[in-house]
Amino acid sequence: SVRTADRARATAAPPGAEDSPAAPAAPPEDRHRVDEALAELARRRLVEPAQPSGAGDPSAYRFSSGLVHEVAYSSLSKRAKAERHAWAAELPSVARTGDGAVGGHLERAYRYRAELGLLDDRARELRDRAAAALARAGAQAAARSDLHWAHGLLERAVELRPDAARAVLGLGEVRVALGRTEEGAELLR
Repeated sequence: SVRTADRARATAAPPGAEDSPAAPAAPPEDRHRVDEALAELARRRLVEPAQPSGAGDPSAYRFSSGLVHEVAYSSLSKRAKAERHAWAAELPSVARTGDGAVGGHLERAYRYRAELGLLDDRARELRDRAAAALARAGAQAAARSDLHWAHGLLERAVELRPDAARAVLGLGEVRVALGRTEEGAELLR
């Protein structure tokens, strides 16, 4: 049943939707199929109507539990996961939560593509955007003295882009502040 809705959503999504921030509306017949699949999933208590956020889609659904979400996510292919994470990074609701969330989605999209051997221009763009967003989030965390969170974010940014000087310097400063002076000094050099 979870795959039925996923197939319906995949059918409703236009080709290349992962490359565009906002996919155009699905044709009415595809939307009808998606609505039918969602109604069946709701009848089986796998999804439930989400609370409307005001500007969002009033027919939005969410998984009924974390376990159902986990099972549905694990049933997706790596390529589908990569596409959905790239798409999610462009959502206004994710952008409002900050660079850490955006960077996390972009990082996952890049890593799934890399695992599949899809190291093309799209993967490099995802990697670069992920590293930049994680570095910004790390700098923001460091500025508010949340050093452990800053360290994790900056470490991920540097892992993605070891040549990103700002992220490397930020990581070095955070390591020094955390008492890891030798490692921090090495990065600062």
